[in-house]
Amino acid sequence: MLALNLIPPQLKSDLHAADVIQRWMWAIGLLAGLLTLGTVGLLSADRMLASHADRIHTDLIALQQRQIQNAGSDITSTTSNLNSTIKTLTATLGQPDHWAQQTTLVLAALPSGVTVNSLDLTPTGKFHLIGEADTRQTFLTLQQSLTTNHDLGQVKTSSTASKRSAVPFDFTGQVIKTNKP
Repeated sequence: MLALNLIPPQLKSDLHAADVIQRWMWAIGLLAGLLTLGTVGLLSADRMLASHADRIHTDLIALQQRQIQNAGSDITSTTSNLNSTIKTLTATLGQPDHWAQQTTLVLAALPSGVTVNSLDLTPTGKFHLIGEADTRQTFLTLQQSLTTNHDLGQVKTSSTASKRSAVPFDFTGQVIKTNKP
């Protein structure tokens, strides 16, 4: 079966041109619609931002006017509040604790070959020492050094020298406060 197209060539050309024009018109219409939506969106965003900027500007002017009116009283009240806060903190904290001295007392008891992973000190002088000794002998030396140190008390551990190398340890104890500043 043979398909015959009996439409004259001029009419075919006109139909093709009409189809192309119709597609271009549809594309231009779609583009115009998108541009219109974009313009409306930008204009509404511009109005919203302008309104927000006006509110911020109004709030800023009001704040500046209040600062000018209350400049002297604000400084006085701020100074009074600051002084009372300093007095309260001084009374609460008391004399400063010598953290460096407590830390030095604990670390001075450590032999060589010890890696400290964590040292926690409380204001009351309790310490928690976690780390690793290179060898079993280093762990035993550390244990003896901490338990016989006169600056440390109540030294306890649940760790044991169960390995020959890389022996983990976990000690707790109390730094005996000295009168040295």
